[in-house]
Amino acid sequence: MTKLKAILTGAAVGLALVASTGANARDRDHDGWRDNSWHERHDHDGYRDARPHRHYVGRDRVWRELNRHHYRHVGNPYWYRGHYVVRAYDRRGRLGFVRVDPYTGSYISFAIRL
Repeated sequence: MTKLKAILTGAAVGLALVASTGANARDRDHDGWRDNSWHERHDHDGYRDARPHRHYVGRDRVWRELNRHHYRHVGNPYWYRGHYVVRAYDRRGRLGFVRVDPYTGSYISFAIRL
């Protein structure tokens, strides 16, 4: 009798798991793609889409930020490891590199070149 109860309990749990996975794979917006698929995240219909691309700030915004922190830029900003980097002189005339956030244009750090 106890074996029968164990088998029935296991079958009930298995049935519940199968039913829950079917609910996760359903198509709520009825476009033919499952909700957790790659296609659903990239079809640009506004339902469960991937994050849109954030635009980068322009050079003029980077230069204004450098001037606001009293740095004199030498060259153009370039992309390095996920940040804009600009070669610049600080207030004391030391040459170094300024890192600027590419999305907001905010100042991150200054590293002196030895």
